[in-house]
Amino acid sequence: MEQMRAILDEYREHLPMSGRQIFYRMVGVYSYPKRERDYDRLMEHLNRARRAGLIPMEDIRDDRAVSIGPGAGFEGPAHFWRSVRAAADGYHRPLTEGQPRAVECWIESVGMLDMVAKVAGNFGVIVYASGGFESVGAKYAAARRIAARTVPTTVLSIVLPGAPTCGRTLRLIV
Repeated sequence: MEQMRAILDEYREHLPMSGRQIFYRMVGVYSYPKRERDYDRLMEHLNRARRAGLIPMEDIRDDRAVSIGPGAGFEGPAHFWRSVRAAADGYHRPLTEGQPRAVECWIESVGMLDMVAKVAGNFGVIVYASGGFESVGAKYAAARRIAARTVPTTVLSIVLPGAPTCGRTLRLIV
């Protein structure tokens, strides 16, 4: 419990974290066993701690909870126009406009997307996550996106410590 709390404190500015992120930090920092049954056991402890109020619910993100459906809409014309004004206030030109090279950042873990995007976004870099091993569909979409550009593309690939790499490091410059 104390180790989980220490990890959450260490990453306070990046919360919420996923259970998988906490597991990898436990493996890397505290030599926690890296087996699926140990992950399941850790998740059970984490869930019990959350239910008991020992760890705030909002500190943990569940990437498996997904929904699809129509948006909530607007509560009336005034709400609509506030939304339009807020969108206009957020207008900006892409930082990459006019640059001699496009840059993409690829990560294997969807759980890391928010953290990496906070940093990369400051430089106009979009972060792509495929939720585990990159799928054929994700690779195909990336190839089409990169091929459509008029400037060369550099892909930065981030692999989590302890993640399987098949003995290869991805370096792709198109």
